[in-house]
Amino acid sequence: MEFCPKCESMLVPQKQKDGTVVLVCRNCGYSVPAKKDKDDYKLTFKIKHTPQEEIIVVEGELKRKIQVTKDGREEEYKAALDYYQEWESEEE
Repeated sequence: MEFCPKCESMLVPQKQKDGTVVLVCRNCGYSVPAKKDKDDYKLTFKIKHTPQEEIIVVEGELKRKIQVTKDGREEEYKAALDYYQEWESEEE
């Protein structure tokens, strides 16, 4: 990212009629030819996700049937909670 030496505004790319690209200040009109290497102007974002936002993929076959009772649901909930707490402590 480049900035204008006159007013310190950000320079934005603008394509000319002849096909060349220049960096232009929208505030004062200062312009400078853009560099030929496009990697100099590559824009990247790194987004950090919380464990709640990440996708967990579980593979394998179900080896037992889960009872659809209150006790069965509570057991599965506790097992999932234990797994999540172990996984979260490994991340730190």
